[in-house]
Amino acid sequence: MENLFLFEGLSKQQITQIASCLQEPFVFEKGDVIYGANEESAIGVLLEGKAECVARSGGVLMKVFHPGEVFGAATIFGNAPVSRITALTSCRVQYIPQQILMDWIEKYPTISLNYIRFLSEKVRFLNRKIALLTMDSVQARVMEYLLSQADTSDTVEIRNMSQLAKTLGVGRTSLYRSLDELTENGWITRKEHLIQIRERQI
Repeated sequence: MENLFLFEGLSKQQITQIASCLQEPFVFEKGDVIYGANEESAIGVLLEGKAECVARSGGVLMKVFHPGEVFGAATIFGNAPVSRITALTSCRVQYIPQQILMDWIEKYPTISLNYIRFLSEKVRFLNRKIALLTMDSVQARVMEYLLSQADTSDTVEIRNMSQLAKTLGVGRTSLYRSLDELTENGWITRKEHLIQIRERQI
């Protein structure tokens, strides 16, 4: 939990003190809903495992979560969840209830600033989703896939382009052309099997 974005700028002693009030992490099995089944007043931190976020309306895959990522920040203060997060593997999740978060924010101004920065990143993520609507359909499909598969450093490893083309339902020529155009337009960079999403361009 020391690497949680909320704790950036705090001492190890402060982190130990404020984290001591949390309950033990919850364990989920593959297929379990870990967020969105009810209107939870908490944010969650995925400590172990992998989970997917699917929009309730239309069933669109929004994101794949990896260890260290946070969910629920947009709904903790009263908004009903618009998506559901399901475990893709065995998962361990640490929940931070609303009241505890409010107590932290009141006592430690640094946590307030960290929370605002985090929400700003979420706004950027939504802007990125909107930007996809202006793309060529194949490019948009490629970017949607990359965004859903990216790890915490916004990197995706692609070992088999033929398999990716099949997964996306596009031809290999169209896939390579789209990747070249996305690179030229600054959306991604490519190095061997790794594709890096360049968030600062969005």
